[in-house]
Amino acid sequence: AELGNVNIQGGSPNIIFMVRKRANVASEQQARRMMEAYRVGGAGMGGIATIEGSFEGHGGPHRFHVDFNIQVPRALEAARISTDAGNIVVNGISGRVDAESSGGNLRMDDIGGPINAETAGGNVEIGNVGSELALRSGGGNIRIGSAKGKVVTSTGGGRVSIGSGGGAVMVETGGGGIEVSKCAGELKATTGGGSLDV
Repeated sequence: AELGNVNIQGGSPNIIFMVRKRANVASEQQARRMMEAYRVGGAGMGGIATIEGSFEGHGGPHRFHVDFNIQVPRALEAARISTDAGNIVVNGISGRVDAESSGGNLRMDDIGGPINAETAGGNVEIGNVGSELALRSGGGNIRIGSAKGKVVTSTGGGRVSIGSGGGAVMVETGGGGIEVSKCAGELKATTGGGSLDV
């Protein structure tokens, strides 16, 4: 999605999505032109559903934003999310999550499969994960509640807090503090200048 926040919630019998477009401009005519230029498409084939939003032409204008609210079955095998400038929220699915944002915050909870997520600079907040976890932020804070598998996480300068890692834990930050409450395997923690609390 270009310029969009993406919110995925498990628990629906089918895949249902709602898209909300917002334009903060001087005239209704200008807003209508922006709305029409942003196209949203959805398709399903072979058990794969795709929802995509983008501007026609040379990219989107400023003062325009989109929210994608998507309901999916809890048994969804995998969710792949990419947004140019938005936040990503995923809750309540049993499969894996691959997520990428060019600068938004990431928030995920109650995920059964592995998570592989990256943001260019936002904060990352993870609740409970039933598998392994790989997270990267260009500079935001990272907070993890519990992961049953291996945890690999890095940030360019934010703080990292991990409640529980079910396997090996590898943490790296360019300058923030690191806190690890519980680790069931090997622990490697590196910081460019913050405190370590293990």
